[in-house]
Amino acid sequence: MTDQAPSHALYKPSSRISKYLHHSVFEEINELCSKTKSINMGQGAPDWDPPKFVKNSLVEVAHEKEDQYTRVGGHPELVKIIAEEYSEKFNRNIDPMKEVVITNGAEGAINNFLFAFLEEGDEVVVFEPGFPAFLTMIEIYGGKPRFSTLKPPKEDSQQWTIDFESLESLFNSKTKAIIINTPHNPTGKVFQQAEYDKLIQILKKWPQVLIFADEVYEHVIYDKNQHLRIGSFENMWERTVSVYSGGKIFSVTGWRIGWAVGPEHLIHPMTIAQ
Repeated sequence: MTDQAPSHALYKPSSRISKYLHHSVFEEINELCSKTKSINMGQGAPDWDPPKFVKNSLVEVAHEKEDQYTRVGGHPELVKIIAEEYSEKFNRNIDPMKEVVITNGAEGAINNFLFAFLEEGDEVVVFEPGFPAFLTMIEIYGGKPRFSTLKPPKEDSQQWTIDFESLESLFNSKTKAIIINTPHNPTGKVFQQAEYDKLIQILKKWPQVLIFADEVYEHVIYDKNQHLRIGSFENMWERTVSVYSGGKIFSVTGWRIGWAVGPEHLIHPMTIAQ
């Protein structure tokens, strides 16, 4: 026995976490933006106030007596409202108790998805540039990200484009999932019908590949663009988890309320992970 204080070196974090202990890119950008008075377009932090009815609703609920645990998949009243809303958007009858899960923000949904389905060594196709948390969580859960680089807009187009030849070369027997983010952060790209047609043709060759559709900016659509949901395409619902954010919709990102919609065989494992 010794009276010496134990060394911090004895209490090392896991190898999964160690490489991410440095400052995140968000911290660096936030510091730079503060110093240079720049606009930070890397995070979805709206600069307008939430609607008054949203805050008023929070106050009303806080005074109710229902302060204890609810079901893991989300409060019945909330999942029923979401199921009703997205049944219309997906043109199908979504079961609120089996095909919806409320998550700790949209990031909670990607965490639950990877926790539930990723095995050590599995590969996940991701478009770059992209949201940094995708890369971090894939690696933490033992997966390997495979990047498809979007091509910058040309003079005759405002849209970033997909190199489909390069994209298709990334798929193999180890591919577990592809992450699709539309409208896209940070480029603003909106996936088009013709692009989905080509992507679906690739996915048909790899039936084991799941689709994680990050659609948190579903309402941020401009010009002649239209938000298309890959989960609504023929034969895509059964392999797609679509994710949304109450924080983005109502400008309350600090509340960390997200939800995932999809078939029961994908939503149930995510709920168990949660």
